[in-house]
Amino acid sequence: MTDFSTPEVYTSESATSVKSDGRSALAVGKVILSEESYALIKDKKIKKGDVLTIAEVTGLFGAKKTSDLFAFCRPNTISEISIEFGLNDDDYEITVQAFTKTNGLISVEMEAMTAVSTSCLAIYDMCKSADQSIRITDIRLLSKTGGQKGGFRGA
Repeated sequence: MTDFSTPEVYTSESATSVKSDGRSALAVGKVILSEESYALIKDKKIKKGDVLTIAEVTGLFGAKKTSDLFAFCRPNTISEISIEFGLNDDDYEITVQAFTKTNGLISVEMEAMTAVSTSCLAIYDMCKSADQSIRITDIRLLSKTGGQKGGFRGA
């Protein structure tokens, strides 16, 4: 068990000396489905409702609640959130991409990755009665701008 009683272990970085330079982040993840459940999503025949609409709303809520989920994330003022879905008919996959932006002092990559994660989980939740073999994979940060370390562009 981790000991959080010493300041060296349980510290958070100060944001008081950080300048506001505008920050953004782009994250992505993938949901792999069976052919049958993929078709049900495309045809909007999942009994719980429109899967991608619910996944989008869940992702938006997830991004806004990031600081409630992660101990070292500060509350953040997000000026823009967008979530997009890409459907791959050949491999029965849904790609989830989230973009977050702020004019504040705190980076938004955790919000982007939380939006992707919660959207993927919503797809699983909506479809689990039709397909329990659903896989959520490859959640990662694609890029970020701003901040003390500057930008980042992943593979």
